[in-house]
Amino acid sequence: MQEHRVLGSVDLVVDGADVDLGPPRQRCVLAALYLSHGEPLSAARLIERVWGEEQPLRADEVLHTYVSRLRRILRRHITHPIERDAHGYRLAIDRDLIDCWRFQRLLAAGRDAAAQDAAGAAELYRHALALWRGEALTGVSGSWAARARDHLERLRLAAWSEYFDLELRAGRHADVVDELTALTESNPDSEPLVAQLMLALCRTGRRAEALTAYRRLRTATVELHGLEPGEKVRALKAAILRDDPDLHRTGAPPRRPAAADAPVPAQLPLDPVGFVGRRAGLAWLDEVAASSARHPTSVVIAALSGAAGTGKTTLAVHWGHRVTDRFPDGQLCINLRGFDPAGPALAPSDAIRRFLDALGVPPSRIPSSVEAQADLYRSLLAGRRMLVLLDNARDAQHARPLLPGAPGCVVVVTSRDQLAGLVATDGARPLPIGPMTAVEARQLLTARLGPARTGTEPRAVDDIVDGCARLPLALAIAAARALVQPDLPLSTLAAELGDRRHALDALSIDGGGADVRAVFSWSYHALSTGAARLFRLLGLHPGPDTSAAAAASLYGGRPAQVHGLLAELHRAHLITTPAPGRFAMAELLQAYAMELVERAEPDTGRSAATRRLLDHYLHTADAAMSRLDPHRHRVDLDPPASGVTVDDLADAAQAHAWLAAEHQVLVTAVHHTAAAAMHPYAWQLAAVVGRYLDNRGDWHAWIAVEQAALSAAEAAGDRAAQAYTHRILGRAYAQTGAYPTARTHYDAALRSYGDLGDRSGAAAASFSLACALHLEGRFRQSVPHALRALELYLAAGNRAGEARSRNLVGYTHAMLGDYHRALAECEAALAMVREMDDRYGQAATLDSIGYIHHHLGDHAHAVSCYRRSLALYRAAGDRFNEADVLNHLGDAYTATGRVDRAADTWRQALRILDELDHPTAEDLRAKLRARS
Repeated sequence: MQEHRVLGSVDLVVDGADVDLGPPRQRCVLAALYLSHGEPLSAARLIERVWGEEQPLRADEVLHTYVSRLRRILRRHITHPIERDAHGYRLAIDRDLIDCWRFQRLLAAGRDAAAQDAAGAAELYRHALALWRGEALTGVSGSWAARARDHLERLRLAAWSEYFDLELRAGRHADVVDELTALTESNPDSEPLVAQLMLALCRTGRRAEALTAYRRLRTATVELHGLEPGEKVRALKAAILRDDPDLHRTGAPPRRPAAADAPVPAQLPLDPVGFVGRRAGLAWLDEVAASSARHPTSVVIAALSGAAGTGKTTLAVHWGHRVTDRFPDGQLCINLRGFDPAGPALAPSDAIRRFLDALGVPPSRIPSSVEAQADLYRSLLAGRRMLVLLDNARDAQHARPLLPGAPGCVVVVTSRDQLAGLVATDGARPLPIGPMTAVEARQLLTARLGPARTGTEPRAVDDIVDGCARLPLALAIAAARALVQPDLPLSTLAAELGDRRHALDALSIDGGGADVRAVFSWSYHALSTGAARLFRLLGLHPGPDTSAAAAASLYGGRPAQVHGLLAELHRAHLITTPAPGRFAMAELLQAYAMELVERAEPDTGRSAATRRLLDHYLHTADAAMSRLDPHRHRVDLDPPASGVTVDDLADAAQAHAWLAAEHQVLVTAVHHTAAAAMHPYAWQLAAVVGRYLDNRGDWHAWIAVEQAALSAAEAAGDRAAQAYTHRILGRAYAQTGAYPTARTHYDAALRSYGDLGDRSGAAAASFSLACALHLEGRFRQSVPHALRALELYLAAGNRAGEARSRNLVGYTHAMLGDYHRALAECEAALAMVREMDDRYGQAATLDSIGYIHHHLGDHAHAVSCYRRSLALYRAAGDRFNEADVLNHLGDAYTATGRVDRAADTWRQALRILDELDHPTAEDLRAKLRARS
């Protein structure tokens, strides 16, 4: 008998005897394969999971050695245990032999049984929870293991909470008090568990203890998260205070396993008006969703594939609205833009970021690495019943990172690709979607136009159906044309559709000659001159959607005028409004608009419109960042072209909102302009969006943007732009802990600034290099660079740079033990930044002064400085520096004897560093272990 274990230490037990699995890194390889059972792991992903950023030389060879050893160990008990194909390594053993998967199967069975057999369900939960032997993945270190451990712990706590629901429902409140007390002591901020403990205590006549449990919860949530307990647990406290008799009633059905006050996203677009037909497709989707009961350990996936315009999205959205009651935890929906003619597909990492936003994760708590984001996303969906609609996937690989990892969810993927990979590897059920039947197409026209109108011209209706190739999108546009011209005979529409001169050849269906371009042309030619021109110009927008101000800049007109044109396009069904104030265009329509703009607009007109659009984004983003940090090092920009609308951002809140809405467009614009050889725009756009990505902790996206910008600067031979971008890339790499790469870019920046004679640039590069050396712990080496930055800023008369450099010089002396000299420099810097109202400068300098007072023995003064610095960094949304100050604050608390407060503060810092996937998290984790 074999037992493969991760719910405790990573072990293999055969016939009751432990098998030696080798050293910790080798066990980590096996743990990664256990947890990814069925999903192939490439060598690169395994290396990242085992070593993270600290990869050994020839890591691929070391990995191969570990895998070979594991194969030899496992082959004594299993034939061909670890397979390898083009996609990577895969574990070929029965899932039920691995305790974490058996745990999830038993949970699913318990959930299924809960409504009819509460006692049997409770027994299944007991069997599942008995599989745990301690903290998951004990003995396996690293950031991946920490994230996986946290995911499994979430599942365990959810299972305990569901089990206690069953016991409380059965009236066994006295039996669970002790277990609940122990669990809440180790998880003091778990609102579901504390609420259950409060209820159990209340039902056993211990109201005072129930209220004490609430007070402990409130203390934990306020201290750990700065938040009051949620509404549900507060309502429970109020009911206990008034001794509500309903609290003593048992037999209520168990609650859904979801986090307290978890948001319930409802992201489905509007249900299409006048939906008809597709009965077979709707019935098929119903059957696929129902199959989840027969596959309790799997995520059910429906894969809808078909040509453009066949109505895949409409079918999926309509079905989603019909079955919302089956998904009480909400619906997630995103357009992956896999076949967008205007630009690249939406990256899975960007889609995950949006889903995390919808699930209520603050941007500051979203990890920086794509894998960590995916782990968090799957953790949040574990135990929930949600519909996930992945619209317009490019292929299976595009959709796979967005699949939930635990049962309960149903996923619907639409694509022009057949999604064979999802079918073969992930068990997706495929449904090809073709044109409507002739009967369905006629029903659609009748539903839109009314039976009186279609009944009088049945032959014309048949011709329109044939001319539209029975494509729902084309039929809808044809119907819209007929609706806005009620006196136009349908025979005239049919005749126009028969004119193939304007066919979209690339979008013909099965070579039948019928195309949607002719249908689009009806709506286009019915537009006013201004709306037609705006429609064409929107084909130049990089997407995914646009604001009225951006559209006005493309058009070169006043926003009020363009608002009217956008409304006209919306009425003609040529654009949609995915969110208030945002406008988008279907792919086929954008392809049509791109053809029109190439044909109808001269090169100079297209170029001018594109530059106006880029000027809008560049100058508005620059204004937004100036609101957030007025004293930052700014890039000199040429004035915006005539006809450009720059958004008026009144304060920091509006700046944050604008950047949150537009940063994806800005990132896309950087890559678009770099590819199109619009070199100045590429590096200047990167310069303004980069700081925002830094504040979000999205450092990998930041690096990609700056690399594109550097390529553009090198292609243009622009030495100043190269110097600037090398400096920013150095900062981005330093934030991820890639210090050698960071120094390479700083050296390149300093050489270029020296050749150019640019003192201000050299000052900024010297300052940044000194900061990077600080992060690396090389304080003595940073001294000459910090002093050089101060010297250059003084010569240039740059007071903001001088103040920040004085603080850096002072902090460097502090790190080297010269605290009195350090204090003089930092207090002079603080006076300067306060005079200039430089909030970032104040935050950094207060942190330095707090550190100095701490080491001079004035711990109360140190705590005060750290708290003020912390508030400023939090207001600025600077997560890394927030964690850094929390680390220092914990040191100060320790010096004052407040050991518990120090540990709580360090844990707050550690959570941030883990979310940012920053390498210094391991140092802080070691500090916490040393204090325990």
